[in-house]
Amino acid sequence: MKRLLPLLLLTVSATTAAIAADPRPPILSPDRIKADVKTLSADAFHGRGPTQAGEAVTLEFLEQRFKQLGLQ
Repeated sequence: MKRLLPLLLLTVSATTAAIAADPRPPILSPDRIKADVKTLSADAFHGRGPTQAGEAVTLEFLEQRFKQLGLQ
């Protein structure tokens, strides 16, 4: 048991340090979601529903965002 405890502490410390060292911002955040909703509701999209004038613009925007998020 005495040998296991230091190994366990070392593993936990290394894992915690690796997680804390990740400088990347979160992919999804409340601010990013608000910005996307604001963009989609802008007049430039001319309505977002199927067969409406803004359908192509909306689809292009969504495709780009999905790619940025790593979605397929």
